[in-house]
Amino acid sequence: MSEAMLEAADPEAYEATDEAWDEDTASDAYRQARQRQIMHARQAQRNASLRRAPAHGRAPSPPSRRPDLDLETKMALDTLRRRLHEANRIAYRNAWAAEASAAASQVLDSFENGLKPYDWARALIRGAPTLLLSPGKPTKPGLQGLLFDPRVGGSAALAVIFAIGHFRGATQGVDSIKIYPPNPSAAHDGGTVVLNAQPIDKKGNPVPNVTPAPSWSSSATSIVSLGTATNTDTLSTVTCTSGSGTAAAQGALITVTAGGHNASVWVSLT
Repeated sequence: MSEAMLEAADPEAYEATDEAWDEDTASDAYRQARQRQIMHARQAQRNASLRRAPAHGRAPSPPSRRPDLDLETKMALDTLRRRLHEANRIAYRNAWAAEASAAASQVLDSFENGLKPYDWARALIRGAPTLLLSPGKPTKPGLQGLLFDPRVGGSAALAVIFAIGHFRGATQGVDSIKIYPPNPSAAHDGGTVVLNAQPIDKKGNPVPNVTPAPSWSSSATSIVSLGTATNTDTLSTVTCTSGSGTAAAQGALITVTAGGHNASVWVSLT
């Protein structure tokens, strides 16, 4: 018997009891009759449940139903899942950025000599791993958010530091020329000596790749002639040869010109 049947049976019990007794004497009997009726209905319901239960086991309990979540709770759960996924993605990319930074440091150490003349390449290798960083959602939208992106700010700071260091350490042009050996000499009649010239700036640093290339001249080519100059990054080399029949000659003045400056050295004949 269902609850609806019990509810329907109760009023009938009330009506039947009201008809049998008067209003003063019926209250106790009325209550007892109702209790007996409810007890009989519950017993009948239990008996019906036992008859429907499987013979080999206990009657299955009714499945508990999970109450449906409201829309606001579902939206909050979806937002939490998205934030967790975004946090995992950021952590994954930042881990790779750290590994790339370690690899860049190893490249700079392993190829230090080859990369030494190329300061721009060293700066690029150091800054490249920062592009893998994932700062997450920008705090400010549009162009302002882009400018406040740590990757943009870090790259700009790296570029500024590189520019300051590059132009600070860069040569300001040829200030003088150093020739060595400082007191060269060659034997009479076919003797040779090799001269080296190095353009330097005001700080005493070699000036690379001077344009036009250094040129050499001799004050007396019949006494000391010059071979073809060999110019490298910061050095110019020439071979001086004494002429034939120079037993009475004392030597000649050799001059090198580079970057608008010149220097001279006396090559004596011995």
